[in-house]
Amino acid sequence: MNPAPEMASKAVILVTRCDRIPVDLRIRANRPTRAVTNPYDEPVILAPVRTEVAFWHGMDRLSGEVVLPPWPGPHPAVVVARPPQPGGGRPCSWQQRLAAAGIGSFAYDPAGTGRSTGDWRRQQVGDRASEVLAAREVIAAHPHVLPGAIALVGIGEAGWAAVRAEGFARSFAGLVLLSVSMLDPVAVEQYHLGRRLEQHGVGTDEIGLALALLRERFRRLADGDDAEHVLRAEAACRPAPWYRLMPRLTPGDVPLLTRLVGIDPAAELAAVTCPVLALSGAADPTQPVRRSIEAFLRSLRAGGHTDHASVLVPDADHELRTCDADVAPGVHELVVTWLDRRLGRRAGSDRSGARPEVPVAVGRSGYPADADELRLPLTEVLPVIGRPSALG
Repeated sequence: MNPAPEMASKAVILVTRCDRIPVDLRIRANRPTRAVTNPYDEPVILAPVRTEVAFWHGMDRLSGEVVLPPWPGPHPAVVVARPPQPGGGRPCSWQQRLAAAGIGSFAYDPAGTGRSTGDWRRQQVGDRASEVLAAREVIAAHPHVLPGAIALVGIGEAGWAAVRAEGFARSFAGLVLLSVSMLDPVAVEQYHLGRRLEQHGVGTDEIGLALALLRERFRRLADGDDAEHVLRAEAACRPAPWYRLMPRLTPGDVPLLTRLVGIDPAAELAAVTCPVLALSGAADPTQPVRRSIEAFLRSLRAGGHTDHASVLVPDADHELRTCDADVAPGVHELVVTWLDRRLGRRAGSDRSGARPEVPVAVGRSGYPADADELRLPLTEVLPVIGRPSALG
């Protein structure tokens, strides 16, 4: 396992673009000292203020976008840590919704994607965790952001870096994990292979052999063997029909696989003390969802953590989308409401509310249900998000 992320380097912020700001809002944004007794005493155009920002992390120049509400700040904010996307550079769908709720955000492209330089394939979890903390410095330095009211959203594989960053620095006001597995990544890869073999009608004994072979492959790679030596050791299994379903292994794949060895997300989650919300899709084919949720709850409960919740979204895949390719109803509302409550406390708001016990659910209306009605033991059915009509 990698050591705690290196914190020696400071983020260097480069504002490269600021556009799509209505003229009246641009003038107002450039006059932060103006006394505003009522931010709605003039017409406000619902067009979030978007600023392209780049920062240095080591030798990598990471590019992203800060999105703020279109009314005067300072605002609470969120850092969004995303996994690498094919092609990269896609806008973060969460930022518009967060801005409409009065929450600023900063989402950046991982190294080697979009406009960011570097190569994420050669990064360890500690490297990405250090990036997350550097991104926090960027948004905290913004003049229209409350530096003490910043939360962290980790999506997919980037959630491992989010957990490590908060467990190390304990500097965020809340942590949201979207489709983040709490299991050993090697075990998750074995789960992928097992499902693939089952779908192709491979027998139980052959599946067991394939999983053992995959586990041995990871061990050899972690010990420093190159792809050629590993494949040579697997030569006896190569004639088997199931072997063609094994994950490919080329010299270029070695860094991608070895970086997964030694990661224990559940153990690192135990070091997190801020409020935590985790969402998982019930139809996520990339991980054993129930085992991951059990590991999440077990880790936080063992550490005496009290403000955490795990939500299972029915019929949703790894991206929390349903069969109609849209984000499942209630997902955006739940996350934004949860963040607003936690960040409101940090921002000095007088809003109050009960800290939710584990677990918490969302009713069919799309709003969080009363936590007092949901004190279910782990052995019972995990809570889900209801399925109302499509999101408006």
